[in-house]
Amino acid sequence: MGWAYGRASASLVQPMVRTKAVPSGDCHGTDRGMEKRGLRDSEIETIDAGLTSFAFRSAAAKAQPGGDGDGDGDGDGARSRL
Repeated sequence: MGWAYGRASASLVQPMVRTKAVPSGDCHGTDRGMEKRGLRDSEIETIDAGLTSFAFRSAAAKAQPGGDGDGDGDGDGARSRL
């Protein structure tokens, strides 16, 4: 039994919400009628799960003999389909 340490970072975009000043479907490609909003709890949980998974996989890749983290030793990082 041992321990694993991994680290991941990300650049997040500012979440926005459309106001009633712009009709639905008319806000693509512009920030007109958009207001900043915070991240929802479910969004934070999804981001955290993804970064945690990436960090753990990164640590596992360094610990496994194949170095790719999937355990088959072929270096591709993907499970073999046999």
